[in-house]
Amino acid sequence: MADINSLSKRLIEIRNERKVLAEQDKILNEEFEQLSMEVLAAMDEMGVDATRSDHASMSRSTQQLPQVTDWDAFYRYVKANDAFYLLQKRVSSKAWSEQLELDGEIPGTEAYEKVKLNLRVR
Repeated sequence: MADINSLSKRLIEIRNERKVLAEQDKILNEEFEQLSMEVLAAMDEMGVDATRSDHASMSRSTQQLPQVTDWDAFYRYVKANDAFYLLQKRVSSKAWSEQLELDGEIPGTEAYEKVKLNLRVR
């Protein structure tokens, strides 16, 4: 049998290390985004879509992303055109639980139990 004291100590160490790494990652992501914006601005000034430095090749790319401005209209379109492929396949856990309480069952779904360890430092 594993020693609960040593296991819990290591869990706390890992959680603390992950928290530090997450904070560092957030700072680095912010700096990366800021520098990326500076490079894109410099490329705009140069009038180019790609450039090189001694360290890297850089190019601009664009991507069209959806932004729903009217959910009711969008849902009507999805339903009328049988275009459910436009939606991501994920059920809202909270809404599902609330609806399950009201209806007793929701066709095509079943519950599964996710086991999770809760850890609090003493």
